[in-house]
Amino acid sequence: MGTLANLITGVGTVYTAPFGEPKVEKNDLAPPAITVTPGGNWVATGFTRDGVKILYEPTIEPVFVDQHDGPVKWDKIAERCKVSFVVAEQDVEAWEIAIAACTQSAVAAAADQTAQSIVKVGDDTITPIAMMIVGNSPTADADSIIEFHRVIQTGSPEISMMKKQEGLQVEFDVGCDVTQTAGERFFVKTDITAVASS
Repeated sequence: MGTLANLITGVGTVYTAPFGEPKVEKNDLAPPAITVTPGGNWVATGFTRDGVKILYEPTIEPVFVDQHDGPVKWDKIAERCKVSFVVAEQDVEAWEIAIAACTQSAVAAAADQTAQSIVKVGDDTITPIAMMIVGNSPTADADSIIEFHRVIQTGSPEISMMKKQEGLQVEFDVGCDVTQTAGERFFVKTDITAVASS
């Protein structure tokens, strides 16, 4: 049984970027209303609804010795992490993060050509991405930034073509980024609690 934690309350903003994209500079942020405008290839993908849930599942193996009946220590032999949330919008950007084997393109309007936003799904390469979610912390009077170094979409999103949009449930497997420091290779959650002193 894993540990399920709701790490964002209310509406959060989801940003995505190619895996390996530099993280946002946090020392320039001023609470309580944090507006993140990351540079580089970070894209504001949409808003969450009903919080952000993270499931952490370690696999623990007890170690027994002949001299004692109970385990004398425990070894962590594997660990897994998942993050899930509802994307409030059902636009092209939401589809792109909800469906792993998905590509997006656009065609500009021209003579005898309509403007088009195109989503293609099926038999494409699955590529890990970086993801960042900014929102209210449930544990502190602060805004939170959760940086996932490497994720891949693993859920089964159900896309409804109805007039009333209910949001899009998405789930990601969080990968281990071996370039990060041990102990923070899944994600880092930072609460911004005060302005930097000058």
